[in-house]
Amino acid sequence: MTFCNMFFPFTLFHFYKSTQI
Repeated sequence: MTFCNMFFPFTLFHFYKSTQI
């Protein structure tokens, strides 16, 4: 696993949660 593989999905998930307020 690369750093991007871990970081990118996590960032998308965080952004998704922030938008779901």
